[in-house]
Amino acid sequence: MLRRTLLAGTIVLICLPAAGARRGPTTLMQSPVTERGWILSIDNRRARVTAPDGVRRSFRVRKHERWIDFAEAPNGWVAAGVMPLKDGLELALVADFGGGPRRLDLPGAGEAKLQTAPRPLIGSDGLAGMVWLEGDDFRQLSVMAADFDGHFAQPVVVSSPGRGSQTGLTAAVLADGSWLLAWSRFDGNDDEIYWSRRAPAGEWSQPRRLAANNSIPDITPHLVPHGDGALVAWSRRVSDYEVFTSQFSSSGWSTPRPLGAAGMVKPRFQHAAADDYLVVRNAWPAGWTAYRLDATGHPVDFASVAADSAERPVLRSRPGAGLVFEWGSSRRTEGLRWEPAQ
Repeated sequence: MLRRTLLAGTIVLICLPAAGARRGPTTLMQSPVTERGWILSIDNRRARVTAPDGVRRSFRVRKHERWIDFAEAPNGWVAAGVMPLKDGLELALVADFGGGPRRLDLPGAGEAKLQTAPRPLIGSDGLAGMVWLEGDDFRQLSVMAADFDGHFAQPVVVSSPGRGSQTGLTAAVLADGSWLLAWSRFDGNDDEIYWSRRAPAGEWSQPRRLAANNSIPDITPHLVPHGDGALVAWSRRVSDYEVFTSQFSSSGWSTPRPLGAAGMVKPRFQHAAADDYLVVRNAWPAGWTAYRLDATGHPVDFASVAADSAERPVLRSRPGAGLVFEWGSSRRTEGLRWEPAQ
């Protein structure tokens, strides 16, 4: 089971356009580690938070902001994204810790042309920090981190630029309070999954490969806390892209293993209806598949839905319908039929 320290209930976050503005397409996002089932619904102008007791709070979405991550915390939630500038990108952070939505001061603002891929780190007391990618060229980005205690501390470099790009940053806070990061890094030949861990005392480990070196691309990792350790899933191009998983424990990373058939990309873990799932995009037939995982992270059963759209659905429980996939732009909802995993 994924580690969760959250409250009960359901809160939905809906972004609405400002008065007189044309409403853009709606995209739904959800926190991968959740018991409240909050949904971040994004269009082009305004956000509204609806709590179980009917209380609503809203904040304005600035023009051209692009939201990347959404995380629940024991005391609220954090939405993280980027804001295009004339000659770069800067981070955009909005949080509600009980006093209403507010924008957070940015860590390391103005020190590089490009700040992207922000990932909030949620600990047992709330927002513990933030990690992101930063630099003056997309091919030469550093992995950055900063603690948060009401405001962000001075950022530190976790991984300096190497022979090429660093992308796909993902992060989790483990049960012992340590921070674990994973990302895709070009090593001069192909993309490999790298990782680093910050001990509770604050020292980062040297970035290293998660698995044995190979000559095929490993991309788009997603990481979540799992028991005392963590689970990671990513796409690896063998003959076609396949999703691989590995488990982190005190002894390190387990041997990567394929999840299922070839032709799967964009893995993302999700908690829903008291179980843990891994949701992936199917290349053929085009659609999305949810794998229900057991306590060891192995797939138990799965359900697939055909969908031409590459938009990621949210996985949520509906009264009388069970688990469903839901898409924001089309307002489509599809029930899931489960089959045993092989």
